[in-house]
Amino acid sequence: MPQRQQRIYPPTYRSRRHTNMKSTFNKQDRKHRHEKADSSSGALESNTRPRYFLLVAIACAFAVGFVIGREESTPKKLTSAISGLSKAINGNSEVSVDQLLGELTKKRLKLEEKLRRDYGEYYGKLFDPVQLKNIFLTSSMSRERLKRRLIEKVIMKFVDPTATVDFVWATGGDSSAAAHGNLFNQSYTAVLEDAVRPAFKALGINFIGRNYAMSLYQSAPELALCMEEVYGTDIDVLNWDFAMQEDIDPGIHKSEFWVERAISHSSLPILFFVDNRASRRLDMLHEKLESNGVGFVVMDKLAVDFVRARVPSTNPNFGPQLPLLNNWICDGAVEGSTPCDDPMRFFMCEQSDGAESCISAKYKTLPGCDRNRKANHPGWREHNFKGLLFAHFLLDVMEEALITLDAMKHPNGQRTSVRSQVLLEQLRGMRQIEAKNASITHFPATYDGANNALLQQLNPALLFRGRKICHTALLPAQTRFLGYLTDSSEVGTVDGGYETGQNMVIVDPVRDALPLTYDSADRQRCASSKVDHKDFFYLRNQDGWLHTIVPSRSEMRAYQHVDFEGIIIICLQLCPLDKCPDRRVGFGGNNDWRTKFDIRVEGQDVKNVLDLDHRCHVLEGASGIRWKRTKASVGGYKLSFRLQVREQGLEYSVKISSIIVF
Repeated sequence: MPQRQQRIYPPTYRSRRHTNMKSTFNKQDRKHRHEKADSSSGALESNTRPRYFLLVAIACAFAVGFVIGREESTPKKLTSAISGLSKAINGNSEVSVDQLLGELTKKRLKLEEKLRRDYGEYYGKLFDPVQLKNIFLTSSMSRERLKRRLIEKVIMKFVDPTATVDFVWATGGDSSAAAHGNLFNQSYTAVLEDAVRPAFKALGINFIGRNYAMSLYQSAPELALCMEEVYGTDIDVLNWDFAMQEDIDPGIHKSEFWVERAISHSSLPILFFVDNRASRRLDMLHEKLESNGVGFVVMDKLAVDFVRARVPSTNPNFGPQLPLLNNWICDGAVEGSTPCDDPMRFFMCEQSDGAESCISAKYKTLPGCDRNRKANHPGWREHNFKGLLFAHFLLDVMEEALITLDAMKHPNGQRTSVRSQVLLEQLRGMRQIEAKNASITHFPATYDGANNALLQQLNPALLFRGRKICHTALLPAQTRFLGYLTDSSEVGTVDGGYETGQNMVIVDPVRDALPLTYDSADRQRCASSKVDHKDFFYLRNQDGWLHTIVPSRSEMRAYQHVDFEGIIIICLQLCPLDKCPDRRVGFGGNNDWRTKFDIRVEGQDVKNVLDLDHRCHVLEGASGIRWKRTKASVGGYKLSFRLQVREQGLEYSVKISSIIVF
């Protein structure tokens, strides 16, 4: 049983730790303010240098936009006249930034009105702008990086009004982030998407929220190595929310591995962490991310606790008009759960006395959607609150981004505007420089779980930053939804439409191909409740030799990678509490896999497997861990598998969740 490694902190707000954390961010701010701007971004930064008269002009523009946007019934003639005036001044057909500010203000006012109805007199206490600054810890440099990402999206729409411009937020995490026990559309990622989508749409941007969290998973090594394939190559924000699973582990090596792979992600996303100021992760990773050119924002869970504590316990209830407040907190227990010393429950237990009403009202689902209801899983009220906090923060930064954009388009207060295409090229150039700088910065020399000899064979630079393709059966995953995994034309989303594979009960391998398979017991009758599934590539002792080509042609096209070093890692399906059935063949413990399991790469026998951790293993042949492709190979490597166990009436199996090729 895992031992508790991190004590539960009470929801007191001010602490020396918090002061030290804010001091760290402030030191970074002072450091970067004195750094010399590089030549490629000098013109852009000089354009945005504050000027008194420029600020007055921006304030006036914002006031005009506010008045225009405040009412839904703004006359079309007035809007058309202002649009025509903007065209006359700018000499082009772009909408003006003050118009966008007005549209943003209008949508924010509508959201605020709704939340005032939902939270009543407590709206101001829960969404206090001062406290939001304490909840979201970031430096001015990271905030600027997020603003630049948002500005880039707005300008993309300026340059091509017919283009589809997406802003993609992806959440990676455990069952808590996946909203287990709730409906999928009640997760905080879904709430965030619903809250900000109208405002982004008013600016011509399509906000996409991907809740791709998976139960029982930690952030590395499998998910870190399959980052692009799971979350996508187009993400703008990547949100880490694995604290529940990883707080039982004393080290930070998994989150560090995840961050290293995020640094090398093709889109260099802004990273969010849902964590607390007492975490060792933040102390260790803040300097790394800032210096590597990666934007970094922390939602401080202890600050969230402090703000939530402004709502009194609901005895008696607030009334039927405030369901979001009713049964949220009972005698200090949030949704009836309170910290405890039980690691099997991830240190959260149901409060035995005085919290019955909160426990019974924690979830609001449909009949048959009552699985995974646990004390350590937040209910719909808590997800709603967290999603709205994210929404307020993101809309605040978007407002700042538009004001900055206006200054960029009209440097030194001039009436003529800088061409949007020029600004877009400057912004993209800055991001390319940051991505290049990130790719050549320091990376870890060790990884807990892998011995040093293996790490040196792999080469840490390759493991943490090198290019690879992950052939994964996991869901949710973009490589599944877009048909890359199976070279399929079946394309879909979490709601379906993609190739699902075969049911393991009636699986029948086609032409000796290793089949993509699912366990029907992992699917709920309530499909809207749980979308994360541990699908797998399936091998049984009666199947004989089965084969697969990794990566597929579609994967190589999609991820634009064709030159491989030949290192192959196999990750086996995760078992609850790491306890797999007796007839599940694996590589660990006393299981002498070589007497039961044959593996070949390009026709050559695998002689040994080297543990990257207890589930992911590096294949080793007679010539080492680097395999060569034969001329007969079509693109990827041909892998062959056979189970040779023969026991009358007994079925043995291997379940592979991912195959990673460097």
